[in-house]
Amino acid sequence: MKKEVRKSLRQENEELSRKLQQFERLSRNKDSIWEARLRYARRGLEVTNRELAFTNSKLARAIRELESLRRELEGKVQERTKELRRERDRIQRIIAQLSDGLFLIDDADRISLINARAEYFLGISSVGVLHHKVKELFSRTEAGDFFQFVAKLPQRARGRFELAKPEQKVLEISKTHLRGKEKMAGTIVLLHDVTREAMVERMKSEFVSL
Repeated sequence: MKKEVRKSLRQENEELSRKLQQFERLSRNKDSIWEARLRYARRGLEVTNRELAFTNSKLARAIRELESLRRELEGKVQERTKELRRERDRIQRIIAQLSDGLFLIDDADRISLINARAEYFLGISSVGVLHHKVKELFSRTEAGDFFQFVAKLPQRARGRFELAKPEQKVLEISKTHLRGKEKMAGTIVLLHDVTREAMVERMKSEFVSL
């Protein structure tokens, strides 16, 4: 009986020993698997970090290039803006010093520019006519008859208009298109004082009739 008990215990011990060894092997295998996974993950992270560092370097270089390009473009825009302003001021000075009157009608039929000589000829102020349509000026100003004459005058034509106010003057009116790249940008109207010429012609006519 005792022998059978001891034998049974020995068998159980051996079985437990085998199971323990098997468990240890499984544990070692499991640890090996986790270690392999960790090593793979570390290598992947190292590769990813290198790629990120390379990408960040390229991005930083691109940002520096864009910033340099932006500064260059801003400098060119500022310089071009200065040139356009200088050109605009030069043109405005030329227009202001013209001996002839001049005003510009834009493509919406509004007075967009008028020089001092035209104001003097017509006895009007730019404040009262700028940005107003030509038809609105028929009754808005004392020069309404003049603006009606201009509206009826064909493009690329000339005509004479006699002013009674503010002074008796005879003006030769010229209309011409102002064209942009793709369409008509407006109309330029020039006012040339021909009072003296008209007076001489009148005197000649009266002399001939006499």
